[in-house]
Amino acid sequence: MILTQDKVLLEIKEDKTAGGIYMPEKKSGTRNFTVVAVGPGRMNPYTGKRIPMSVKVGDRVIVDTTIAPELTITTNGEKKKYYIIPEKEVQYILEIGDN
Repeated sequence: MILTQDKVLLEIKEDKTAGGIYMPEKKSGTRNFTVVAVGPGRMNPYTGKRIPMSVKVGDRVIVDTTIAPELTITTNGEKKKYYIIPEKEVQYILEIGDN
């Protein structure tokens, strides 16, 4: 999949407690995601140069799920849920050690 402009493809990061119990998916509010793919960035209308993306593949981010459209992709008979958003909708990029 090739993304355009400043689009970000996200996969849900499973919420798991320290004891190994998976938390149920929330229907609204913010969620933890892992960045799967990013576009090349928006074009600056004044200079014609690309504005670099602030997120990269592998980053853990927090996004409001109410604005993120869900996309289901089937590969080799396995269905996976992804979300595509513009980069400006990423609320936080989590650092190593953040929960």
